[in-house]
Amino acid sequence: MSENEILVHAKKLRKKAKKNASIFVSTFRSHLVTLLISALGLVAALRWNDVIKRTIDLVFPSSSLGLYYDYLSAIILTLIIVLIILLLSRLEGLKEKQTRKLVKKFSG
Repeated sequence: MSENEILVHAKKLRKKAKKNASIFVSTFRSHLVTLLISALGLVAALRWNDVIKRTIDLVFPSSSLGLYYDYLSAIILTLIIVLIILLLSRLEGLKEKQTRKLVKKFSG
């Protein structure tokens, strides 16, 4: 292999590494934003948890109906949250497919 061929090969490798680094930084930022949004959502959810508990205590003061309502609302809320998570997972899956296509395009 001549010196010129080595330089051309090294240049191609640098270009590919630069593109891969760009994809990594983009993915890292995306995950960091997701993490921060999740953390803020948790803070808001914990606050709402307190408000909802106090509201339930006002509407259903220490009776067996209050416990029934707690179970019923927990089940309904869980179903709603599972549906939202499934929807978000599908959207994230579409986003990952697009990212994989980009990675394939730049690495192939």
